Amino acid sequence: MDTSAWAKEALPRASRWLQLPCRRHRHASLLEHQARRWAAESGLATGAAGSRLRAHGLERLAATAMSEERDDQVLLYAHWLVWVFCLDDHVETRTGPQEIDALFRALTARTGGNPPGDRGGRPPCAVEAALGDLWERTCPRTSHHWRARFRRHLREQHAGCLREHRMRRAGAVPTPEEYPLLRRRSSGLWLYDLPEAVLDIELPPAFAATALWRELVRHISDAANWCNDVLSHPKETADELTVNYLLVARHHLGLAPGAALHWVTRRIVDRLDRAAALGTRVPDTAQRLGLSPHAVRGVSRVACAVLNFPSAYLSWALESGRYTDRTSPTAPLSPTATGVSPRAPTAYAGARTLHRAPADPPAPRPALGPYV
Repeated sequence: MDTSAWAKEALPRASRWLQLPCRRHRHASLLEHQARRWAAESGLATGAAGSRLRAHGLERLAATAMSEERDDQVLLYAHWLVWVFCLDDHVETRTGPQEIDALFRALTARTGGNPPGDRGGRPPCAVEAALGDLWERTCPRTSHHWRARFRRHLREQHAGCLREHRMRRAGAVPTPEEYPLLRRRSSGLWLYDLPEAVLDIELPPAFAATALWRELVRHISDAANWCNDVLSHPKETADELTVNYLLVARHHLGLAPGAALHWVTRRIVDRLDRAAALGTRVPDTAQRLGLSPHAVRGVSRVACAVLNFPSAYLSWALESGRYTDRTSPTAPLSPTATGVSPRAPTAYAGARTLHRAPADPPAPRPALGPYV
C-alpha cells in the first residue's frame, strides 16, 4: 500500500484544512541555510546525521508554518523543529528504558525543572546540549507560566516515551482506546506551546487554561500525529514497530491495509473539523475573559499558527526525504470512501487572526465511536 500517494492525493481532498501547496516564507532559502548551519554547529547534523537532515529538509517546515513572520522568528522556530525531529530519532534508537529516562531527566534539568542526574563523567549528548542553547534563547521571551506549562508537557512526553518503548520491546500493540492519548503524550504537546515564544505573544494563563484551548491543541496534535503515522507506516512496519495508528486498526479491528487507511483518514478529518470549529470560538472566548482587543488579536494569531500546523506539516512531509514508502506503489484510494466528501479550500494558511467562522459549516462528523 503506497501510503505516500494516499497522503498526497486523498488527505488534501478529504479535508479543507489540508489544502496544498502551502506558501513558504519569502526568505526561506536564506533562513533554511542558516538553520542547517546551526544544526551542524550544535552537533545535531554531523556525519551521516548531517546527510539525513539535509535530505529531510526539516528547516523547510518552519518556513511553511510561519510564512509571514519575521526572519528571526522563523529561524528560531526552524531551530526548534530541527531539534524536535532529532529528539524523536534519538529516542527511537535507544535500546533500554534507562537511557530514555536519563535523557528526559537531563532535558527537564536543562529547562530548570529538576537537578541534573549523575552523568558519571560523561559529556551531554548533542540533543541535550542543543536544548540548552535553544532554552537560553527562548526563555527570556516567556513568563514562568509558559515555562511551567512547557515543563509539564515535557514530563508527559517523558512518561509517554517510556511507555511506548516498553510496548515496542514487548511487541504489544496499543488498543484503539488508549492509542490517541499515548501518541499525544509521546509526541510532546509542548510543540504547540512554541508559537507563543516564537511570536512573542504569550497566551494569558486564564485563556491557556480554558477547556476550549486545551481541546483545540489536542485535536491539532492528533491530526498531525496521525498524518505522520500514515506517512511513516511503511518504515515502521519494516522496522517491526508497533505504535502506529494504522497498525492499531489492523491488529485490533482486523482491517485490511486499505480499510485501515480509510479508518485513520476519517479520524484525521474529524479532528481537524473539531479544531476548526473551536477556532471560530477563540475570539469570543478571549473577549468573555475580559481581554483587551489587542490581547484578543494576539490570542487569535497564536491560534492561527497552531491551526495551520497540520497542513504545513503535510506540505513539507510530502517533499521531504524523511518519508520513503518501501512498499510497491498502488493506485491511490478514493477520498470519498472515507465518508467525507471533498470540499472547497477554506484554510487558515496565511491568516494571522480569526475574525469569523468559515463560510460553509463543517460536514456532519461520521460515527467514529467515543471521543478519546
